[in-house]
Amino acid sequence: TLPPGCPRSAGQPAEVLKGKMSMHTTEEWAQHAHLNMTKASTAQSLAHMQCDMSKRAHDSTVCNNLSMYDSLHQSMSQKVKNSYRLIEKLQKRADSIEVSLQKTSASQSALEKALRDKDVPLQLCTWRLEQR
Repeated sequence: TLPPGCPRSAGQPAEVLKGKMSMHTTEEWAQHAHLNMTKASTAQSLAHMQCDMSKRAHDSTVCNNLSMYDSLHQSMSQKVKNSYRLIEKLQKRADSIEVSLQKTSASQSALEKALRDKDVPLQLCTWRLEQR
């Protein structure tokens, strides 16, 4: 018998209608199922390949990033060392200039004192010349 709500063709028994409802033979159904399984297997293989490629790309990116960070760290370390050496040299130069300034100032003071010390003898010499 047919389930409720299915129309019955006029004058045909239920057994004949059941046969018409099945559109595929068992062999066609098996072929169709096999085709679906093959497509599913292919899609799954492609998905696995895509996943593997994605993992490799991720690993490669992580490796490249680590390499770049290491290179950056080495570069920055070298720049810091160079900066410290430059600071040390500039500090030595500043100290040397400070010493030179102190010596120049002392020399200037000595010259000015020597000039002042000559004033008295020069005045005496000038007085003597005037006396002649």
